[in-house]
Amino acid sequence: MWCNIRMHELIGQVESNFSQTRNTVIFSGWVPKHMSSRLEEVIRTACAGQCVIEWIDSSQMPRQEVPVAVQQIPVLSPFQKMVDNYHIPEYGTINPTIFVTITYLAMFGLMFGDAGQGLVIMLIGLFKLWKYKKNGEASAQGKMISVNLSRLFVFLGAASIITGILFGSYFGYPLIKPLWFDYHGAIMGSHDSQVVARDVYWVLGVTIKFGIIVISLGLILNWINLARKKDWMRLFLDKNGIVGGWIFAVGTYGAFSFVKSGYKSFPEGLFFPIAIAVPVCALLLKVPLYHVLQRKNHAGERKTIGALIMDSVMEWVVDVLEIFSGFLANTLSFMRVAGLGIAHVSLMVAFMNMAELAGGGIFGVLIMIVGNALVIALEGLSAGIQSLRLNYYEFFSKYYTGKGFAYHPVALHP
Repeated sequence: MWCNIRMHELIGQVESNFSQTRNTVIFSGWVPKHMSSRLEEVIRTACAGQCVIEWIDSSQMPRQEVPVAVQQIPVLSPFQKMVDNYHIPEYGTINPTIFVTITYLAMFGLMFGDAGQGLVIMLIGLFKLWKYKKNGEASAQGKMISVNLSRLFVFLGAASIITGILFGSYFGYPLIKPLWFDYHGAIMGSHDSQVVARDVYWVLGVTIKFGIIVISLGLILNWINLARKKDWMRLFLDKNGIVGGWIFAVGTYGAFSFVKSGYKSFPEGLFFPIAIAVPVCALLLKVPLYHVLQRKNHAGERKTIGALIMDSVMEWVVDVLEIFSGFLANTLSFMRVAGLGIAHVSLMVAFMNMAELAGGGIFGVLIMIVGNALVIALEGLSAGIQSLRLNYYEFFSKYYTGKGFAYHPVALHP
């Protein structure tokens, strides 16, 4: 009965997109390339061969008119949902889901590194998935913790367990020697000299380096996307193009040299100033070259020399300010990863001190249980939001246009 109703609904939807005369029907639509031969076979069978079929490859159509059939990876559905919530990837560009998965989990783990609390989050996710599987996914409709969120809990719990072991943190207690960084010791001023990291400044440096890697990855993805679109102008002369990437790389080199000198001097010699000055000056060519290309394609209006100079200088000033202030702000923004990690440990140390002041026993246990529950709920939510923010504003802003629209086929089942 359901199939019969659904078929009539779909037939009405299809017919509304047909143009027809008394004897002829014409229609057009999109289909993934690997399904085209099967579709042609079905159409010819349905109309007993009395048809004309013309295929147009997507490469012959304007990119903005081609729908995107996003390749779903079921196990990564929570992260695909994050990407889709931002916007659909533009046709022909890289789907960032796999990169979002890695960066999101890494950032969450660094902010919420506790093996015990991570285990609780994972068990909540596994329990909800088991419950939805038992009762059917339809039972998740309207629930605060959906199927996708349950899957995300499993991932986040696993990330917290791994970093919790690296930090030596188990329900707020340093029960086992850390493998990498003694967060508790750094906060309390009694760090383990045998671990790699020694103080909070070290982990702040790690998060800045992590931010540089994420931003660099975003720039590289942008270059690949622009090369695919054959947008050579923006590939070379854009703040997120090769010129902007070169300035970011040289600026990073200069910043590390400045820190290494004890905040006294930048790199010596002519390389550093020349490496900054040449690409900055090259940005002045963007507006004139773009105008020449437009005129060559008979697009846009002709501008006077004075107007071109004015536009070039104004856009150059904006680009230079955005490159230097933007990249600096984006990089330093990753310090929040260390900040929330420090806040997480500080809260647990505070609850430990409260439990000791209560004299231990049943009251001390209750304080630690309530403390862990509050930290899991509040710090977990905060770490999840900040991980998403860093992906959206620091990572996506470098390469993700989000100008695509989803391919929705007419089908009995999704």
